[in-house]
Amino acid sequence: MMTGRDWTKARDQQRIARSGSEDVDGAMLPIGAPKRRKPKSELRSEIDAANAAPGATVTRLVVCRCGHRATVRFPVARLSARLRCSNCGEATS
Repeated sequence: MMTGRDWTKARDQQRIARSGSEDVDGAMLPIGAPKRRKPKSELRSEIDAANAAPGATVTRLVVCRCGHRATVRFPVARLSARLRCSNCGEATS
């Protein structure tokens, strides 16, 4: 059964997102070399350095069983702390 969808439009959008689009004259602008992706080991060392810094904080979404949600900023040293819901008073993790 045909769905009546125009897949050429979707393909064109994906191609333009992937490789860019041409200007009006049809000549592509020089782009230059793509950015080098950092290796995982370098990213991990950056995260460790950020967490080891004094006063480093982590933002976390806390959800209670009653449905109350809150975004909380924690110091890295207190990540395992238990909180109480301001709505129902129940301890959350």
